[in-house]
Amino acid sequence: MQFRLKKIGSLSFVALACISSHVLADDHEHRAHGSHEHGAANIDLVLEGNELAFDWMSPAANLLGFEHQAKNDEQKQKLAEVASLLAQPKHILVLPDAAGCKVTEHNIDSELFTMNLSPEKHNDKHHDDEHHDSEHHDDEHHDSEHHDDEHHDGEHHDGEHHDSEHHDGEHHDDKHHEDEHQDAHSDVTVSYHFECANPDEISSLSFSLFDHFSLTEKVQIQGIINSQQMAKTLTPKDHSLTW
Repeated sequence: MQFRLKKIGSLSFVALACISSHVLADDHEHRAHGSHEHGAANIDLVLEGNELAFDWMSPAANLLGFEHQAKNDEQKQKLAEVASLLAQPKHILVLPDAAGCKVTEHNIDSELFTMNLSPEKHNDKHHDDEHHDSEHHDDEHHDSEHHDDEHHDGEHHDGEHHDSEHHDGEHHDDKHHEDEHQDAHSDVTVSYHFECANPDEISSLSFSLFDHFSLTEKVQIQGIINSQQMAKTLTPKDHSLTW
């Protein structure tokens, strides 16, 4: 069982993650197999030396209000707004200025933020579509030349075609069901890594994410602070971790 932190910037963090794994294994196992609960989220955090790293794992609905690929301009705009908020850690976590912490790594792990086609991919898709249309035209021309020879097999092919349509329909239904299931369970993991010039100035952490993501009602935080295990449930009214 591994500690969840994905963005760790040094060997000391790797060692710490391994050490902490057995301490946090039971709680992690419960969370890994727990239900997808709207309004709830999890944070795994490590503060060691001058390095601070954490993963914030949340249902997409807490951040976006929806859990499917953006289907209109309004939802695409929402994606852009949330990505902009997440790019600035102050919208998630408040650190004392005296600590001199700077972000060295930041990542959003979610298909909802990456599935929109870039212009390059869009052009490649357009080219592929044109190529497909060209092949389709050639196939139609070839079929026309051999229509008379194949006419006596028409009824047989029609039967196969009907079966193929039936099979494709089943495949489409299965895919639709799968897509609906995936849409219903879309999660986002946001990872940050900081380096702090004066880490001794950090004696508490205040999470500002509740101010910007009002659909988040509680966050279960667990972590290692200077080699000591800590855990707490954060809420909009109690959103600080102190040691």
